[in-house]
Amino acid sequence: MEQLITAEELIEFLGSVEGLKEIPVEDLDAFVLPLISIATYEPGQMVIRCGERGTHLHILYEGRIRADVETPDGKMNRFVMEKGAVVGEMALVSNRPARADVVAETASILLSLDIETCQSLMVNLWPVTRAFAGLVGRRLANRA
Repeated sequence: MEQLITAEELIEFLGSVEGLKEIPVEDLDAFVLPLISIATYEPGQMVIRCGERGTHLHILYEGRIRADVETPDGKMNRFVMEKGAVVGEMALVSNRPARADVVAETASILLSLDIETCQSLMVNLWPVTRAFAGLVGRRLANRA
C-alpha cells in the first residue's frame, strides 16, 4: 500500500475532515502538517488497544477501521469508520485508558499526531484548540 501523499493532498483532506475544517489552511500548513506522521495498517492490525493509555490522535485517510466497545452491561458494540474518521481524541483531555479496540478492517492509511504535540498546538493556536475541543465534544455527545 505504498503511496506518496503530497502536502497539498493532506491539506485538502484535513480541510474536509469534520472537526478539523475550522482550522485555517495557513495554520494547517505551517503548524499541523509538519507534525503529522503517516502509518499504514494491514487488515486485522491493532490501531488502539482497549485498556492502554491513549498516545495518539488518528485520522483515517484511506481504508476502513472498526472500534469494538464494550458497554457497561457486557455487550459489544461495533462501529465501522471510513475516510475522515477521527479516533483517539479522548486522550486529549483524559489520562484514562482507551475504552475500545480500534482495528484496521482493510489496508488503511492513518494520519497521526501524538497527544503531547496536540496539547502543545492547543496551547499555542486558538483555532486548533477550538477544533480539538469540538472533536472531544462530538465524542461525548455520541456517548450520551
